[in-house]
Amino acid sequence: ERGYCIMYNNNNNGANGASYSPRGQRLEGIKEHMHIDAAAALHPLALTVTAIKPLLHYDTKVQEGYKVETTVTADRATHSPKASGEIVSNLYRPLTLKIKSMTRPNVNIGDKVIAVNPVIRLWGPYMTYVSITCDDVVVATTTGKDKA
Repeated sequence: ERGYCIMYNNNNNGANGASYSPRGQRLEGIKEHMHIDAAAALHPLALTVTAIKPLLHYDTKVQEGYKVETTVTADRATHSPKASGEIVSNLYRPLTLKIKSMTRPNVNIGDKVIAVNPVIRLWGPYMTYVSITCDDVVVATTTGKDKA
């Protein structure tokens, strides 16, 4: 069960299926993980559920699954400092996990969760905007890598 990463070359005109939105979700330092699978990139992050909503098709507004909105409540990743010397972290950043299944995930608000078979699509001018889809979202255990 290993995720993978798909990179989009975005030239701000929608090429390659990507489009730029200044309101997109960002992860700092994610470029460092482009050679690592999605599960490895998400591994150091503790994700806490803040909402569970229907995932609607953009054009038709027909439900095509669920989206689990989360907040990063622990970031155990070590990122290289920016050129300015700024230390980056993804702590308290929102991340939405999209599940293309009509079965509601068995998680509740406040649960720490793990994405099952995640796929991260990177986009945006610096490839730091993410779209995360996965097969399911499950409650994280409180031992080992899942400890926050």
